[in-house]
Amino acid sequence: MLMAAPRTPCSSLANINKTSALLWQTEQCQLVATTELIGSADFGYHPEASATLKLPHDVELRVSFLYDLTPPTQRTGRSVRSYLLFKYSMDYQFMPNLQVGLSGYLYQQRSSDFLTFKGPQVDKSALGLGPGVKYDLGRWSFLFQSQVETGSRDRDEGINNWFRVWYVF
Repeated sequence: MLMAAPRTPCSSLANINKTSALLWQTEQCQLVATTELIGSADFGYHPEASATLKLPHDVELRVSFLYDLTPPTQRTGRSVRSYLLFKYSMDYQFMPNLQVGLSGYLYQQRSSDFLTFKGPQVDKSALGLGPGVKYDLGRWSFLFQSQVETGSRDRDEGINNWFRVWYVF
């Protein structure tokens, strides 16, 4: 299952360097590490690690950690902002082209105040959990996912629904 992830908007064009590495792979498990450096007006560092584990009886477990660090710059004058995004899913291959599962995320935005030497403070936090169904026709793939979000202070809590269509060229 794919999960929606909040992203920080860019204020200008940037130089992007993204590197992914397959750290370890077997028939049952794979580990991937990704780093992303964004430069120009803003600089950001985004390390991500993910793991996929295939369990018996057509069950698959996926876990992903992403940490986004954007330090202050003289050009923008913004304070340090960072966030942690933990995504997880467990899917069952119901039929060869039908997959059902449960997925969710934990999102925490943090800030640090270096002028008063206060440690990291949690500014925003949200937790989402819900079911999903994926139907794969080869070149076409369809996903319906629903998640209940709690803990968000800047918008209403409630149910988010996604319907996605993929076509492989």
